[in-house]
Amino acid sequence: MHIAVIGIDGSGKSSCYEDLLRYLAVNRNVAGVGDKVSVSVSSGELITPQDIIQVRLKFTLGVIVRMCRGKLLYEISKLTELVVRSKIQNTIAERYKPQYLVTDGSALVNMLGWGRYYRPQYFNEKAYVELIAYLTGEKRVSFRKAFYYAKRIPELVLINRVYAVHLQVPDIIIFLKVKPEEAIKRILTRGKETQVHEHTRFLAMLQEAYAFVCKMLSMSFPIKIVEIDTDGLTQEEVMQKCHEIIERSEPAAKVNIVATTISGSVKDWKKLDSMESEFRRYHESSKAFIVDSHKEAFEVTRSLIKQGAKIIVSAGGAGTFNSVLEGCCSDQAPPTELRLAFLRKGSADLIGKVLNIPDELGPAVKIISEGITDDKTIESDVLEIEARQAGGAISKFHMIGFGGVGVFGDIPYFTESRFIKYYKGLLGYFFGDRGPFLTGANLALLKRYLDKIRGKKIKFRIVADRIDIPFKKYMNIIIMNGDLGKHFPIARGIPLGSGDFQVTLMEDRGLINAYKQMIHAWKGDLEFYKKELGVQVFRTKILKIIPDGDSEYFLNLDGLLKKAVGPIEYSVFSKVKLITG
Repeated sequence: MHIAVIGIDGSGKSSCYEDLLRYLAVNRNVAGVGDKVSVSVSSGELITPQDIIQVRLKFTLGVIVRMCRGKLLYEISKLTELVVRSKIQNTIAERYKPQYLVTDGSALVNMLGWGRYYRPQYFNEKAYVELIAYLTGEKRVSFRKAFYYAKRIPELVLINRVYAVHLQVPDIIIFLKVKPEEAIKRILTRGKETQVHEHTRFLAMLQEAYAFVCKMLSMSFPIKIVEIDTDGLTQEEVMQKCHEIIERSEPAAKVNIVATTISGSVKDWKKLDSMESEFRRYHESSKAFIVDSHKEAFEVTRSLIKQGAKIIVSAGGAGTFNSVLEGCCSDQAPPTELRLAFLRKGSADLIGKVLNIPDELGPAVKIISEGITDDKTIESDVLEIEARQAGGAISKFHMIGFGGVGVFGDIPYFTESRFIKYYKGLLGYFFGDRGPFLTGANLALLKRYLDKIRGKKIKFRIVADRIDIPFKKYMNIIIMNGDLGKHFPIARGIPLGSGDFQVTLMEDRGLINAYKQMIHAWKGDLEFYKKELGVQVFRTKILKIIPDGDSEYFLNLDGLLKKAVGPIEYSVFSKVKLITG
């Protein structure tokens, strides 16, 4: 993708270009052509390639251009610099194949803009389509027309026939606009002499010419043009706007894999290095995003949705999956064309098992890729949870799977922190998928009784469809939006897309009964012990859990830890399609 930052002198173009290049180089393969020519290396560092001979020539020409005092010499030097810059761009693109090529200005826009300023009678709306075709190399100037243009626009003949240069059409143009008077002030603050063209009238007319060129280009090419008025903005604010433009404009790959390092056993961690290459065996346009936290997984996914991603693979456990889901739902309901896949790399990957995804990387990628090709999916409801935070702000969260309050609400407190990645990895390695979860459940139960000793006892009132249960002490309140299979058989036979969800209430009847409740829930025969163990089960489309005070408590959103104060409300928010085997 070619991104050109354009604008008159004093608009902040070069500073913006340099910042954008550094920003993209952090985790992308990029190259930049400006006063310096740069390419990124694996560490994110930008270096100047020494194997391109034009780089030294361009630097020399840039110095000459800035020293020129005469108009004619300036124009000749500037034209030659544009030609060399264009050749460098082509060489960089072919040799280094960057994901992004960022340029300080655009040879095509500069040429057309200067032509509009100096020779408006020839660079008019009627002639522009043909002029653009000549400058981009789409058409070759015929011998008959060569004589015509040699007298009127000699630069065109030089570029098209003598230099045989194809000026590139950017994919995105970021047009920084500024009042000419403000531009002159900025130029003078540099402490350098002004160049021959740097006066208010010229800058005003050139800015108008650039606007005209952008309009003409947008009529001929699928190009995105974004204008930023820099008057009154700090350099940091302009740069932030540019970052947002890139995040919204970056084309997503066909298959986007979001993987967390926090998930899974020691064995699972080894999958990270080869995920992208495995998917590329089936879909060339595949990209993996390796992140260290659920928060980062959410942010990456949210950005991918803005970029138009249609297929997102969550590589991790339940917490990773619901962070990815949250990224899909943060701004609106998931797009109907969106497809989510679950690559198992976690200690609570129940949904992955329900979708018939094997644990081994190769077979899992094969099944997911075939599901993508055949559009083999099942539909699932997305639940929305509305909760008040400690500061008073109302937040909305989304989930698929299970969640709850009580012991189940506290489990992520022990299983989802960054440091616990290591003990999760060892428990998962030695005791399988249930190791970290059962350890977390035992620690959460211990916390429950320590809280009771400290006098922290919360009662809850339950309000649902035609149900209103007075305040009681509960050991667990478990929400399931469908059958999660034999490894957690609480909602057997209920489709994930049923349009409602199951609620299981477990009263607090002491430590021994708490273990009995969890054991029978795990065995799937809780239905037969409801009266004995103080359990109530029902299905609903809406649920309100109301505490008897304003103490803060934990929520479990299928592996994600959230905190709430006051009532929380569950409802069916939307639907999404999950790729299945």
